Amino acid sequence: MKIVGVDTFTLRIPTVKPIALDLPEHRLVVARIHSDSGPEGLGYTLVFGGAGSEAVEAYTRRLSELLIGEDPLLVGRLWDKMYRADRGIRRVGIAGYAVSALDIGLWDLAGKVANLPLAKLWGATTDRVDAYGSGGWGSYSLDDLIGEGTRYKAAGCRYYKMKVHSPDPRVNRQRVEAVRIGQLAAAHQVTVSPHVVHELSLHVAAALPNAFLVEWIEWVPADLFEGMPKCEGGAFRISDRPGHGIALTSDAEKKYRLS
Repeated sequence: MKIVGVDTFTLRIPTVKPIALDLPEHRLVVARIHSDSGPEGLGYTLVFGGAGSEAVEAYTRRLSELLIGEDPLLVGRLWDKMYRADRGIRRVGIAGYAVSALDIGLWDLAGKVANLPLAKLWGATTDRVDAYGSGGWGSYSLDDLIGEGTRYKAAGCRYYKMKVHSPDPRVNRQRVEAVRIGQLAAAHQVTVSPHVVHELSLHVAAALPNAFLVEWIEWVPADLFEGMPKCEGGAFRISDRPGHGIALTSDAEKKYRLS
């Protein structure tokens, strides 16, 4: 099996209130990896807030050239090849975003070839991962905080992460007390908890014996992905779909793609 092509493009995803008060949009830099045997892998990197997505897409396109003609199942070797490609570029920031998009696409393809969800491909220790609701941005009013916390609680989440960035500690205390007028659980000591993009990180969490919780932010429009896991009883279950289990909807690229 060989990689014969990689499509790269960016999707602009408007956010809804209350997240939009702080972050009006996010951008997904997408990498679609094509093989000569039929399966393709979908990878993407979330540019939170959207700034710099043009640079991330450009570098993703540059790195994708290194994959053409390679065996996509040699994921570790290809990651190393991309990571070491340019000595003048730091391996974090824009370069890290770009490598991630392609690495996720390679793993998705590998899971599809094996006909296994990534969690099981990596030796899953569970098929259910608890989630914590995340948000509480600085521009939220107290009503926004309470409303968001209440929605997470209704989905079964026992944990909620909020921001307390005010220089006035009295304001921070008021915000925490308001979310507490919601009767949410207190903070809990964690071991390993992946950050953001729960639809992907839950596979990592399910394969690690010391993982606890994935972060769930309600930013994904209903018409963006197929197979998006749903939070039920405060947790996400690993689906039986191979790879990471999600795909762009038939209209997502048309609706959200930047020209």
